[in-house]
Amino acid sequence: INPILKSVMNISGGALNGELNISGETSKLIMKSYETYVDSLRFTPNYTKVTYDISGPIDIDKSGIYLKEIIVEDPFKNKEKVKGAIRHEYF
Repeated sequence: INPILKSVMNISGGALNGELNISGETSKLIMKSYETYVDSLRFTPNYTKVTYDISGPIDIDKSGIYLKEIIVEDPFKNKEKVKGAIRHEYF
């Protein structure tokens, strides 16, 4: 997934556990996954250059990524729960 997201963020570690289906053309990827678990995924948004670790359940469909009480941890070990969605068109 890192090559797809490189213009927005860098992913440097962690894992996705679950079933993930990817279909479509490279420029119009369709991803589907339900009850997938993100395990210590380490990412750095290009805009902030701050590295975060996230863990928790997510769902993915053709319209978005749905965060279901993801735990986000910053470099100072501060933690927060996040719920919400990241909407997209052709991931």
